[in-house]
Amino acid sequence: MNNTALALLPLALAYIMFTLGAGLKLSDFKVIAKYPKAFFVGLINQVVLVPLVALAVVLVTAPPPAIAFGIMLISFCPGGVTSNMLTYYAKGNVALSIALTGVVSILSVITLPILITLAFDHFMKDQANSISAIKIGLVMFLLTTLPVSLGMLARHKFTDFMVRRSSLLNGLASVFLY
Repeated sequence: MNNTALALLPLALAYIMFTLGAGLKLSDFKVIAKYPKAFFVGLINQVVLVPLVALAVVLVTAPPPAIAFGIMLISFCPGGVTSNMLTYYAKGNVALSIALTGVVSILSVITLPILITLAFDHFMKDQANSISAIKIGLVMFLLTTLPVSLGMLARHKFTDFMVRRSSLLNGLASVFLY
């Protein structure tokens, strides 16, 4: 990957998160109250169970530290647009999936810095310099929470425009995923 692509990667991620937010309405989160058990099972699975399974895999397979850290890092990342699309194709509760994605993405501002720091300190302690949980949290806020919030605000303020252009917005976001 060249330097230009690397420089554009954060902008692409922020755009994807903006389109996720543009697909959300505050009323989408009402589904949490309607299905609290399903929501909390999904939340615990994404935030706790997936990292624990990854840790078990890492402990059993004992890969090199950088690979172990990478596996853990991937397990900490919240589900995204793809999980919502797969839920749709599986004829699942898309509103619940969207609400879960939104909440876990917002929580990632707190969970990712903590989990990344713990994993880094454990697996990479002898390999590299330390990392800053505060910097990670700030970057997560700028790349996830802020764009999702701006997307929701744009949908609220410019509903007709955002709904009419959602296919175009999501299509461009899909290009960035690949």
